[in-house]
Amino acid sequence: MGKKAIAGVVFSAIALASAALLRPSRSVHAVATTINIKDLPDAGLNLIGPQHSAFPSEFAAFARDRGDADVLEAIRPACVMLKNNSAKAVVAYRFVWELTRADGSVVTRTTDFGNPIALMEGSRLVAAEPVNTTQGHAIPPGSWRVISPISPHMSIGADQRNRIVAFGASGANSDSLQREKLAAQQKDPAVMARMATSEFQGYAGATVSIDAAFFEDGTCVGPDLTGAFATFKAHVDARRDLLQGIVAAQNKGMTSDQIFEYVSSVANSSVMPDPSDRAASYNYFRKIYAQELINVRARQGDEKALAFASSPLQRQWVNLRKE
Repeated sequence: MGKKAIAGVVFSAIALASAALLRPSRSVHAVATTINIKDLPDAGLNLIGPQHSAFPSEFAAFARDRGDADVLEAIRPACVMLKNNSAKAVVAYRFVWELTRADGSVVTRTTDFGNPIALMEGSRLVAAEPVNTTQGHAIPPGSWRVISPISPHMSIGADQRNRIVAFGASGANSDSLQREKLAAQQKDPAVMARMATSEFQGYAGATVSIDAAFFEDGTCVGPDLTGAFATFKAHVDARRDLLQGIVAAQNKGMTSDQIFEYVSSVANSSVMPDPSDRAASYNYFRKIYAQELINVRARQGDEKALAFASSPLQRQWVNLRKE
């Protein structure tokens, strides 16, 4: 399975809201708002914010010679940088932003980023296809990632092929989200600058936390106060169970029409993700993968669609586990 399969479903398409409150740790400042950083240094995952002594030079080095450097500079006040100092690629992660108003109330934003195939059979692909651990939302060892809470939430990598258009969805109003998404896609620095400078207005402080992060070998680190491990595992289980069900149906002699009648019923279900309900998340991800198979069938026919379903099961999948 190569790059086309990875494009099928991305974690960044799913943003799950959470009300969990995380304790702040060390702090920096940005746009007159204190940003408290909670990273995972013991796991080799380090965050820095705009007023950290290393931030200006690291951000400048990151943006240098990029085609979207002007856009990056525009959103810099509303960014933090994540460096993977471990020996393994990070392939999925959940960030939680807590924005504190003057009256003490807190607005929480939670966003998932990742390459889901890397948590399935992706790490077992041949060495010639390291796309799952080097591109998209992956963070290879020794590399930086720029993370921003502005809507739509953004995770920007050093890979020139993964620019400003690769981002996670936010909990923003749909009309507002669409306008901001369009601005991001068009790389309009003026609009992006307005979004960045206004992001923290009205807030007395903010906390950004890495709630959970998955390495390429399936280990999960972080406090996981929002149930990230269960959500990501539901994603993996949903695809594996759907594919295994299709292969089992073939082995029982069911026709392709019968199989795809079932797949279509899953694809057309009205279920939506619920961060507090693993079953709802599982059913939602199963729906997304069923839709992917229906699209493959429409483009390539029954035989190739069924082969597309069985091929991933021929490799050993990653064992997801908390460290």
